[in-house]
Order: sequence, then C-alpha cells, then structure tokens
Amino acid sequence: MINNQVFSYIRHPVAIAIVLAASLYSCAYAVSDNSGQPIANTSAAADSNKSQATRSPGKPGAAVQLKNSAVLFIAAPGLHDLSLTLVSSSDAGTMTVDVSSAEGAEIVSNDRHFEFALQPDAEYQLPVTLNITEEGRFYLQLHITITTEEQTSSRAIAAIVQVGEPAAKAQKPSKNNAGNKTDAVIVLPAQETILPEGN
Repeated sequence: MINNQVFSYIRHPVAIAIVLAASLYSCAYAVSDNSGQPIANTSAAADSNKSQATRSPGKPGAAVQLKNSAVLFIAAPGLHDLSLTLVSSSDAGTMTVDVSSAEGAEIVSNDRHFEFALQPDAEYQLPVTLNITEEGRFYLQLHITITTEEQTSSRAIAAIVQVGEPAAKAQKPSKNNAGNKTDAVIVLPAQETILPEGN
C-alpha cells in the first residue's frame, strides 16, 4: 500500500525534482566539514602541519672537540710553541677556527685564523706561539664554525694552559686539632724522693 503511494508521488515531475535536489544536497554535505570546506583540503592542511611538527631541530653546537682536553703544563714563563688538535664527527663541509687569548698569554704567531676542509677520521692542527709573562692559569679561546650544505653551526672551546706549579690549596685543620691551639704536652710519670729528718 505504502509502496504504491510512493510510486504515485514519484510520477509527478515536481516530486522527482525534489528527490533529486535532496540527493545532491546530501552528497555535497557528505564531502564537506562543518565549515563548508572540502575534507580533502583540510586533510592536506593537516598533513602540512604534521610535516612541520616532525621537522628535526638544529644541533645545539658544532660537532667538534679538542682531542686532548687535559690541562697543558708549561714549566716557566717565556715563548712557547703549542699545538692544539681538533677532531670532528662531521666529514663534509668546512671548518673555520679563530684563536684568542686572555691577558698574560699573548699570541705572537701570525696565524690566528684557520680554515679546514672536513674529511672522514681527520685531525686538525692549530699551531700557536705564546708569549707568557707570568706564572698562573691561562685560557685560549677557540671560536669554531662548521658549514655544510644543510646548516651552519658554531661552538666555543677553551684550552687551559698552566704555567708553573699550581697554587697549593690551603689545608684545613683536622677535627682532632681544631679545638687545641696550644702545642702538644707530653706527660711523664713523676718520681719523688723523701729524705730522713736530720740529713
């Protein structure tokens, strides 16, 4: 009974136009979001945001270090030739190094700026001549920049130079002697001799 009524409505041209319009509207609504934008566009934007969120951050500093980071000992003030050795995990690009010194340790060699082409498993020598005027501890500052096709990174490294013997640290008094300010007293057993009366 109901099916016959539906078919009777569909026979009319106006009813057919309404059904077609409703079908087109439902299809258009299915491929759009609440803002009326196509779902394909929003998914592309989401993919773009995702790719930006997953980009790896840059390195905090250049991948370079002193081969021997121990303190460099020099017996006395004067002119001294030193050679600092750098190593890097980067095997492509270029590395530039600028060397400077603190007061009391003057660089007298001509070369203070160095440039190297990075290679696998390579070591990079920095020959420096210092004129040191007094004993003490001094620092050579190495300002390093590594440039590759992808990025440029920088780092500062300090090389420590000790001239003469390090200053001796003041020794703290031990707990046993902390409260005793007098010299130690040695106690010996006392001997007493009593003479008879009349002698």
